[in-house]
Amino acid sequence: MEQRTPHRSGSSVGLASVLMIVMILALTCFGVLALVSARADAAVSARAARYSAEYYAAEGRLQQQLAGLDAELQAGGFPQQDGTVLRTLSEPLDATRTLEWQIAVTPLQREYHVLSRGVTNSEAWELDESMQLWG
Repeated sequence: MEQRTPHRSGSSVGLASVLMIVMILALTCFGVLALVSARADAAVSARAARYSAEYYAAEGRLQQQLAGLDAELQAGGFPQQDGTVLRTLSEPLDATRTLEWQIAVTPLQREYHVLSRGVTNSEAWELDESMQLWG
């Protein structure tokens, strides 16, 4: 005659339930992290798109200024003098930033060269020492 040992099935069901709860919590945390990351990326992309639109609109206006300078130069309306004349063309990007081009004009040859292009900030720069990175 064989003797049977009692089998406990309740412990395996409890372990499976705990494992399932841990998996659901982990997946929920990953989902929330993915949502937060996606919202931050969308905000950065919107800011970059706005900056690019402002920049290229200002560059288009500078190109129009440059076309006017070229027309004035070709028509002989520029003072005919020896040497090079330096000019700065600028267009505002927003309240604090300006797109500037440095132009070298040679009136006798009726030509110009763009020496530099850049964005300048009119806001005063302040050193931020709120975080101590190095002890």
